[in-house]
Amino acid sequence: MVLPTCIAKGIRIVSNMGAANPLGGARAARKEAADLGLGDVAVAVVLGDDVSSIVKHRGELTLIENGEPLESILPKMISANAYLGADVVCETLNTGAPIVLSGRVADPSLFLAPMMHEFGWTYEDLPKIAQGTAAGHLLECTASVTGGCFGWPGKKEVPDLARNGFPFADVKADGSVVIGKTPDTGGRLDVMTCTEQLIYEIHDPTAYITPDCVLDISGIALSQDTADRVRVAGAKARPATETYKVNSAMPTALSARAKYLTAASTRSRAPNGRRKSSRNG
Repeated sequence: MVLPTCIAKGIRIVSNMGAANPLGGARAARKEAADLGLGDVAVAVVLGDDVSSIVKHRGELTLIENGEPLESILPKMISANAYLGADVVCETLNTGAPIVLSGRVADPSLFLAPMMHEFGWTYEDLPKIAQGTAAGHLLECTASVTGGCFGWPGKKEVPDLARNGFPFADVKADGSVVIGKTPDTGGRLDVMTCTEQLIYEIHDPTAYITPDCVLDISGIALSQDTADRVRVAGAKARPATETYKVNSAMPTALSARAKYLTAASTRSRAPNGRRKSSRNG
């Protein structure tokens, strides 16, 4: 639905909708573009998140949930995917392709990558990386920050929730961030909704580990600029860890759903501090 407008206006699309098959997703997107009469639209693909073959030979890995060795689930393991960061997405944006599809990438990283690409930020620009990561964390659950999960009738009212508008971020090269909401839509965007989303999925507010940095949200100040516009300031970060988080899945005998387990996988950095990456992971 959005592709014709994006192609016409030069708006690039970055998404993890490649899911378990990024190359298949790219082929499907190119076919859709052709069927819409948009011509031969290039789609760049981020690979390397599938680390199934790697973790099978890493005996020192342990499961975060119970401390058991990864070997305990290897016979049943059906997938193992690393949460990649903004650096590899940024490299893909450098191809100039109007569409970028990835497999597993950390949610904030999908938002941070276009900022790094557009403004030339590096991982040494920690204050800016922190601000971009905080913005990505606020946006990653889309309509949650505009009242989707905030609403509680009778206690926390959200107007016209059925027409909840999606959020966006106005970001400048200096790292300043303002979160906004699509105009003429329902929902709510204010300091309270942003506060709830900011602490979502955060175990330690001073050390939220992402592939790009270790984010500290404890000093973030949220202020209401105007209606449906909240300014974000004061995010801090330490350099990224030397490990990736890996999501591993296996089927269970009790449920048709997959049981998700996580393990750590080491990664290496190039001499300039950038993580080494390649098409094959």
